[in-house]
Amino acid sequence: MAGKSTGFAPGTLEVVAADGLRIQCYSTGITSSSSSGASDGKCDSASEGSSSKRAAFILLHGAGHSAMSFGPMLAALADRLGQGSFIAVAPDMRGHGLTADSTPDFAGSGAGDMSLGTLVSDVEAVCDALLTPASGYHGGPVILVGHSMGGAVASHVAKRAAAAATDKGEGQGEARWSTSSSSSSSSTSSAGAAGAGAAGAAASSASSASDEERRGWRGAVVGLAVVDVVEGTALNSLQYMDKVLAARPTYFSTEDAAIEYMLTRGGLRNRATAAITVPPLLKPSAAGSSISSISSSSSSSSSSDSGGGEPDGDGFAWRVDLAATCPYWRGWFEGLNAAFLDNPKVIKLLVVAGMDRLDKETTIAQMSGRIQISIAYGCGHAVQEDDPGKFAEYLIQFAGFRGWVNMPAPTSLMDGGGGPMGLAHKLEVLRRGKDNLFG
Repeated sequence: MAGKSTGFAPGTLEVVAADGLRIQCYSTGITSSSSSGASDGKCDSASEGSSSKRAAFILLHGAGHSAMSFGPMLAALADRLGQGSFIAVAPDMRGHGLTADSTPDFAGSGAGDMSLGTLVSDVEAVCDALLTPASGYHGGPVILVGHSMGGAVASHVAKRAAAAATDKGEGQGEARWSTSSSSSSSSTSSAGAAGAGAAGAAASSASSASDEERRGWRGAVVGLAVVDVVEGTALNSLQYMDKVLAARPTYFSTEDAAIEYMLTRGGLRNRATAAITVPPLLKPSAAGSSISSISSSSSSSSSSDSGGGEPDGDGFAWRVDLAATCPYWRGWFEGLNAAFLDNPKVIKLLVVAGMDRLDKETTIAQMSGRIQISIAYGCGHAVQEDDPGKFAEYLIQFAGFRGWVNMPAPTSLMDGGGGPMGLAHKLEVLRRGKDNLFG
């Protein structure tokens, strides 16, 4: 799935978490000199052997999604900023995407642990392994971007990074969470056998790095972009999740049926991007279990389970059992506002689909200028999927105005562009009676 249409390099990189789980990561901008043994073939000429401090975007998806949620957006970002001008890493979070299948024989106690502390430590392990000089990262600004659950994780990664970089506060988080990335050993390898030898070298390099070197990316975390999640509204919405999941089909006859469901009742609004982002959410499923099903012909109507709920033939099921993550939902979002709003070390962007997403604390923060807010009119919860071009422009404005990336030529006011600087967007804002032309 990774490739030109998504902005990710072909294949994945693998990072071993503290408990042994193998986290699969999509990326771009990782150089061929990386100890992972993998190259995306896109940026080597621009960055190999260079000390250029390219910005690094760490992209964290929401619950039930996958790293590919950011694929179309990343393609738009690369088109505007230029291939090889930045680094991007997007892990399939624990229990999601390819990571869910990467360690079938996993025997560690943390295999099913989806707690906030474990997810934060997983992301730290990814950054420890991939944000290194060997991978083409030379201390450039790090921007954490997280959607929904990923936004909560990103906020706490940023909080811990600030504490670790200054040797103050939580001291890398041991006081709050039992799992500490500072004591974990991380290794990287390519998705294929070719990277097996290099993985050992990466593990040796990571374990021998000084504390100062391992804190390098932590001290470079300057930006935090959270997508469509704030603490108050997130916690309030949990009371409806049981009904949402109960109405959700668990089986699809084809991938197209799943895509159609996500577009009609699953909250997505962009057919082109759904064709990219939905298939990674599915896994082959044999018929025979008593589950609600949906086929291509019935995807626009209510879920059906004719014949006792036993689908005819093989099809697809969700890769992630969201109901099984229920015990962790409240823990993901409690304390989110404090982690997001009260971190003075980062500049903050909140992207929401509507002002109704804000709670009291974020409204006050926005009015007092503590955070930047962009409103993605016409989008649903997954803003980065519904309008990847608009979301890419939000990130470009956020990072470019502060010199973290080279600002591309502004979108022409006469081209009808839909980005936050484009005429179409400004007209839409005016139509809605907003006096802030930049959303």
